Amino acid sequence: MYEASSVWNGNKEQNNFHNDENMQLNMYSWKWQTCTEIVLEYCYSGPPKDFFWPTCTANDVLQKHINSCQMLADIGWNSSMVKEDFVKNTYGFSFANATNLIFTKLTQTAAILSMDVL
Repeated sequence: MYEASSVWNGNKEQNNFHNDENMQLNMYSWKWQTCTEIVLEYCYSGPPKDFFWPTCTANDVLQKHINSCQMLADIGWNSSMVKEDFVKNTYGFSFANATNLIFTKLTQTAAILSMDVL
């Protein structure tokens, strides 16, 4: 585990930051991850919560995500591989022991208020 995490923390002598020859493979790798274990259900909800026009609802966001994964069918992916609750079931939603959290699209105040450190 330490060796795997050190790659992401930059504690190695060499890091592969320029990998054009593997770019297509890397794109498939992340897409595979989001289409199996780390399901990222996101879309625009529209006003008043969102500036953009709505692109999905809570009822169809998962199906739209699954549809976007069809590009992986030629390398063995199918919809039965989607584990929507993998992160929750494997790690839980308690951040009591979490470190190195990265909050995106939050103000500093919102990020601080979202953490339950007690």
